[in-house]
Amino acid sequence: MLSNEVIGKRIRNERTKRRMTQKEFASLMGVSESALGKYECGVRRPKDDFRINLSVYTGKTVEELFYK
Repeated sequence: MLSNEVIGKRIRNERTKRRMTQKEFASLMGVSESALGKYECGVRRPKDDFRINLSVYTGKTVEELFYK
């Protein structure tokens, strides 16, 4: 798996290219705004349910988002 920092940048990129706030995106992904902020900053690693939700929402595989 990629580093937390790289994963965070990818999550932020997916959110910002959709022009969504952290609050909007967190709600859509089923996590708190605080958790999303920690994911984006590389402080925490996303849990499996978030990874799956992001994969479904973006149309990318979990492997593409978090492992390559």
